[in-house]
Amino acid sequence: MNRNKRSISVDLKDESNRERVRKLIASSDVVVENFKPGVMRKLGLDYESVRQLNERIIYCSISGFGQTGPQGGAAGGVRPHDIGNERTDEHNR
Repeated sequence: MNRNKRSISVDLKDESNRERVRKLIASSDVVVENFKPGVMRKLGLDYESVRQLNERIIYCSISGFGQTGPQGGAAGGVRPHDIGNERTDEHNR
């Protein structure tokens, strides 16, 4: 499953890094991102933009609460103030 897999970490706020990512996407098979919905669109790296670079790309967009719905734009994950909070722990049982 992980054969020939490569990954990178870049600062997408930097336009020169976004350009490097676009060049990589042009010859890639898959893009996986886990930003809040709408972030990749603002960066110009949403599915529609990426597909113009590589029409065969597989684009996987992961978010904590889905792309749509009442909490679609919310950040996922554990909130730092919930860790070790007994009331929260009891509520989640």
